[in-house]
Amino acid sequence: MPPFFICIMLEELQKLGLSDKESLIYLELVKLGESTANSISKETSTNRTVTYNVLQQLIDEGLVGYIKKNGKSTKIEIWNYRKL
Repeated sequence: MPPFFICIMLEELQKLGLSDKESLIYLELVKLGESTANSISKETSTNRTVTYNVLQQLIDEGLVGYIKKNGKSTKIEIWNYRKL
């Protein structure tokens, strides 16, 4: 995504009530489709513990959720974007 588009999307997500970190991580999930918390942490240059905490907040809000692929790895994906 072009940098200006990312900035606009981050601002819009924040207007909808997400924090800076929530917006950043949510937008990364939009870009990736589904991912592990570790990959999201690396892609966003966010501390892994902070990433897990923010993902839990997004889960609590019903915006993202965990999925299991082949019964092995746990990934996160967007569940209900309409809650925004």
